[in-house]
Amino acid sequence: MPLHIYEGLSGKLITTILKPGRRSKQAETGNLLIKIIKYLRQRWTKTTIIVHGDSHFTSGDLMDWCHDKEKVNFITGLAGNAKLKGKAQVTIKSAEREFGQYGKPVKRYHVCFYIPWLIFLKFEFMNY
Repeated sequence: MPLHIYEGLSGKLITTILKPGRRSKQAETGNLLIKIIKYLRQRWTKTTIIVHGDSHFTSGDLMDWCHDKEKVNFITGLAGNAKLKGKAQVTIKSAEREFGQYGKPVKRYHVCFYIPWLIFLKFEFMNY
């Protein structure tokens, strides 16, 4: 599976790294991103680096590492779990109720702390 690295303002491709066809473990991907960020930081010392990816990129180690570094931020997905669903129960029930009442797709957003991070949750209910 390829990992694409883009420049954020122009959207230009910087590089593509080919990874094994199997799904990478979060720790493997996190370690690879840390190496890439360290390499980029040597050349662009004042640039803010933002890691943006889906839940494959989300590991506590990577998020902690980014959090501890100056000008390194992250926007990643989190796989749903019982703890997150519990924090957003009011939002989920509201979306389910509206979907049940009107039968039209519903999107809801919820913000909460998932220590030590501020998390933005998105819920979608729709027919397939």
